[in-house]
Amino acid sequence: MDPTHHQLPGDQPDAAEEKHFAEHDEAAEIIDVNATEEDAPMDEDDDDVDDVAAAGAQDDDDDDGMMELHDDSVQGFFEHKQPVHCVALHPTHPTIALSGGEDDMAYLWNVATGERLHALAGHTDSVITAAFNMDGSLCATGGMDGKVFVWNSATGAQVAALEASDEVMWIHWHPKGNVLLVGTNDGQAWLYNLPSGNVMCILAGVHTAAVTCGQFTPDGKRVITGAEDGTLAFWDPRTATPVFKYTPDDGRWFQEEVITAIGVHHNSNIAVVGGSEGTARAINLTNGNLLASFSAHSSSIESITFSRALPIAALASTDNNITLFDVTRMAARATLRHEDAVIKAQWTADGLHLVSCSADRTVRVWDARTGAQLHRWMGHQEPILAMDMTANGETVVTGGDDGVCLVFSPLAPAPAAMAGSSMAH
Repeated sequence: MDPTHHQLPGDQPDAAEEKHFAEHDEAAEIIDVNATEEDAPMDEDDDDVDDVAAAGAQDDDDDDGMMELHDDSVQGFFEHKQPVHCVALHPTHPTIALSGGEDDMAYLWNVATGERLHALAGHTDSVITAAFNMDGSLCATGGMDGKVFVWNSATGAQVAALEASDEVMWIHWHPKGNVLLVGTNDGQAWLYNLPSGNVMCILAGVHTAAVTCGQFTPDGKRVITGAEDGTLAFWDPRTATPVFKYTPDDGRWFQEEVITAIGVHHNSNIAVVGGSEGTARAINLTNGNLLASFSAHSSSIESITFSRALPIAALASTDNNITLFDVTRMAARATLRHEDAVIKAQWTADGLHLVSCSADRTVRVWDARTGAQLHRWMGHQEPILAMDMTANGETVVTGGDDGVCLVFSPLAPAPAAMAGSSMAH
């Protein structure tokens, strides 16, 4: 293979690559969206979304600081002996889950029964990231030991052992094939071809500190990465070179902030990037123009994800809030509130409902059109650290600091609260 040109799955000319996002392609300057303005409806056909707090979001504290312990879960997995850092659901068999934890173990297990299917051993430090490939035939786990293992999802057999250059920060599968992207603590991102495990290329030379977040664009043609040193790079993985980059030397970019989260629109033409101090930037990926700069939160933004039906990105933060940001108007449309840090927010496939998990030990389901809270589930005794769900939102799996994985479903009746149970905050 030519080392300067790496063929990726589905790597063919695509007319959609030229499709521009809304009306922001020729933006010549940043829009400062923090100025106060009167909100207008997102669309004539959409319900207007006001700035709303969570309906029914009151906690269950009593006067002496004790909290009644409810368990709304419909199933659980209890073999992890220490905090669970990552969970993932199989893309085509939604009863199969993957989890990894601080006990250096990963497991494949049955969501319906809680039964262990396969124990995935081999890591010598915490398993902090895990994911299935596009069809679920393979899954991968990454650890603080600098190792990535790829497994056969059906048998649990190890397919490949990948040695990264440093502690693994995250992994991300190509959306159309068996290429795995791995971000590491030393400022690099690696592309591996599976099942061979061969290194396709190394994305290096931009970041000087840990690559804290990154992913393939949904069309699979580009890679975007952000780092602890505040740099962002948009890569052509076929040549392992950046198409464009931003650094703190650019006065319009993040200053003294770690880049903590990246979300890319499903058309692969706009990204929203979040930082450790709660500020964010919107970027046109077709030309590299900076579209907007805004203070979305007062502390770190932990996840960013786009709706497929509404022109909205959901930004989840450790300041206990989720901002619904309208990327057509470049303005915040709503605030959804937890009682503690929000770890992740994820859209259902219809793009109308958002599911979030928090250190307040709850999972919540929201109607993004109205801001109404539809469900609020409890069950963990410690903060929730990870979450994934089926595309229709009918099954949600969480991993907690209590070493437990729980399953929640809006289709199942919630169990009654445990009589007489209480716990201190």
